[in-house]
Amino acid sequence: MPSPEAALRLELDLLDAVAEGRAPATFALWSGRESLIVPRPMSKLESFAMASSELAARGWPVLVRETGGDLFPQSPGILNLTLCFPLDGALERSIDRCYKRLCEPIVEALRSIGITASFGPVRESLCDGAYNIVVGGRKIAGTAQRWRRSRNVESGKCAALAHAGIFCDVDFAELCKVSNTFFAACGLERRVVDRQHVSVAAAIARESNGRRSLSWKQEFTSHLSRILGNGGFFPTVTKWTELPKVLHA
Repeated sequence: MPSPEAALRLELDLLDAVAEGRAPATFALWSGRESLIVPRPMSKLESFAMASSELAARGWPVLVRETGGDLFPQSPGILNLTLCFPLDGALERSIDRCYKRLCEPIVEALRSIGITASFGPVRESLCDGAYNIVVGGRKIAGTAQRWRRSRNVESGKCAALAHAGIFCDVDFAELCKVSNTFFAACGLERRVVDRQHVSVAAAIARESNGRRSLSWKQEFTSHLSRILGNGGFFPTVTKWTELPKVLHA
C-alpha cells in the first residue's frame, strides 16, 4: 500500500511521462492510508497550516494535490483508479470526454456485479461535482482530472491525468467527521453528510439481500481492469508498485 505522498508524486511523474511521450496510456488501481487530500488553492487559506496540524495530530495528515475539486479523504477502504493518457487532437481535448472516459468503465464494472450507477451531483457529499458516480441518489465515487502540455510546445502534445476514488468499504461517519473538522478549522462553512454516500459493499448487500459473495471486491477490480484493458486504449495494466518501471522503461 503506497503512502499518500508517494501516490501523488507517482501520479504527477506519470502525467509528465505520458505528456512527453516517454510512457504509454496507463492505468493503475491502488489504495492508501488515512489522509486528507486537498486541491492547491485550499492550501492558500489563512488557517490551512493550523488546520493541517490539528488533523495530522488525529492521524489524518493533509496533503496537497494538483488535480481540481475539493477535499477528498483516503483510507484503505477506498479504491483509487488512476488513468493517464495522451490527448490527441481537438476532439479529445474536452473535459467532459475525459470524465466520461474515466467514469464509464467504472459504471460498467459496477453493473457487472449487480449495481446500477450513473453520473451527477450529490449535495453535501465529499468533493461534490457533476461527475460523481451515483447509486440510488448517493455518491459512490468521486472524480478529478488535470491536463499537462509537453515542455516541447512545438510538439503540440498534451496528456490528461484522471482520477477516481471509489468507496468500497468505508466508515462514512468517520470520513465526514474528519472532513468537517478540517473545514471548520479552516473557517469554511461547507459541511458533508454521511447519509449522502454509499459504499460498494453496502450497495451489493442491498441489491442481493446480503447474499453476495465475499469476493465482490476482487470481482469488481477484475472486471474494471478487463474493461479498461480490452478497450485497447489503456494497454499498460499496472500494479501500483510497478509504476516506476513504466516511468523509467
